Amino acid sequence: MFYSLLALFVHEGTIVKTSKHSGIITIYDKESVHTGKFEKEYSKTLHRIFNMRQTADYKELVEITRDEAQQSISHAKRFLRAIKEFIPTAGA
Repeated sequence: MFYSLLALFVHEGTIVKTSKHSGIITIYDKESVHTGKFEKEYSKTLHRIFNMRQTADYKELVEITRDEAQQSISHAKRFLRAIKEFIPTAGA
């Protein structure tokens, strides 16, 4: 999801002045969600999955269930599809 946002920013000519994932999410919200290019649902998905990742990576003894993981994968696929549909393919 992170790299799809970078591709979106390149496509849109968005200047990125951050190296942090949270900064990329903030730019996405400001430039793409608040402007109406993408529905708020995608922002919520991005925030939720990022927070799960942060929790799993940096907290001790955190367990993410199989159902939570599968649901996150499903939401991430929808997110990626939306980005792909927004960015025209080369040569099209």
